[in-house]
Amino acid sequence: MDRGGREVYAGTTPAAVQLKSGAGFFQRAKYTIKFTKAGFATQTIPLEANVNGWYFGNLFFGGWIGMLIVDPATGAMYRIPQKDVQVALAQTTAFDLNPTAPTGLRIVSLDEVPATVRTLMVKVQP
Repeated sequence: MDRGGREVYAGTTPAAVQLKSGAGFFQRAKYTIKFTKAGFATQTIPLEANVNGWYFGNLFFGGWIGMLIVDPATGAMYRIPQKDVQVALAQTTAFDLNPTAPTGLRIVSLDEVPATVRTLMVKVQP
């Protein structure tokens, strides 16, 4: 999500997403990245643009027009320092087979059952 709370991208990982470094005139971009997976705790990572060091090169090359108008308007005065974002999701201890229909039956793969719940399982003989 961006600083206005709008969803910028939703998909599965791995993914490459281009984000704008500017959010308006003299306003840097701020994002919140949210990683979710069933059976795992949600991870939220803040991502914020910083002032680009080359922005001050306008003093020598771009002049005041570049420094006060062009770069702030285009977002070129900011950069997002993180090129890659990675998180390790931790399995949750709670395991809800089907939160939308708690009285129903849902068959799941053993891989979807957290290890802490697997130790409590009892094999049923036919």
